[in-house]
Amino acid sequence: MASQLTFPPDAEAGRALERAAELELDVNRDTDAIRTFKEAADTYDTTDPTGKIRCLQRVINYWVDTKGQFTTAAVYQKNLGELYLNQLNDKDKAIEAYQLAADWYGGAQPQ
Repeated sequence: MASQLTFPPDAEAGRALERAAELELDVNRDTDAIRTFKEAADTYDTTDPTGKIRCLQRVINYWVDTKGQFTTAAVYQKNLGELYLNQLNDKDKAIEAYQLAADWYGGAQPQ
């Protein structure tokens, strides 16, 4: 008997996209992987906030650590703040995410 998945379809699709992004990283297709992580985050949307956070963090880390593009990373960091505030009702993490985004928009680099 095959097991049945009990996850919402968007969460299932998000996991598939996240796995595809991991495979793209395995074959050194970083740019494609980051696009796929972004697509996975969008797919998770409201069905799996932790999956969305995980994927957004991968996107943010890429723009900061690999490309050094803090303004681009700030956009995704702001999205992370919105998720913490609106979906998870975690004001402390939202403030932290928004502050980091503001610092990056203002030209500050992570320490």
